[in-house]
Amino acid sequence: MREFLPLVYNWVRIAVPASAVDDLVQETFCSLQISIGQLRDDASFRAFLYRLARRRIADFHRRRKLEGESVPIADVISGESVPDTASGVSDREAVEFLLAPLSDVERQIVTMRFLDECSVSTIAQTLRMSYEATRSRLRRALRKVEPRAKQLAERKK
Repeated sequence: MREFLPLVYNWVRIAVPASAVDDLVQETFCSLQISIGQLRDDASFRAFLYRLARRRIADFHRRRKLEGESVPIADVISGESVPDTASGVSDREAVEFLLAPLSDVERQIVTMRFLDECSVSTIAQTLRMSYEATRSRLRRALRKVEPRAKQLAERKK
């Protein structure tokens, strides 16, 4: 189980404020212990775990919405980083800027592909999407991010 902790942590930290990450990761692993009997195929364990994490994240956002709290995007991308002195932009701010135009699903696909280094077929299985739909959404997301990446590169010059 420990080998999956960083993976779940990365999934959760992209979707919720830093202050809630540890609790949701713990809730995900508690859910896993309760529902592990529902797992039919050991090969799909990663997808099963991802769906559990996604449900905990959805529950978190539902609770926040019911309580009337908004989730500022600055809190969504967590992590301490030192500002880039040349451009004045921290890593967190850069990632926040790049991911801002993406939908939740696109953000998950990009995160899984580049942060977790998942293959497109693994992402498709995890998100219960066809391979072609996943590949298409990844391409679309990267097209959305590309102009912003160029803007960041210009700032660093």
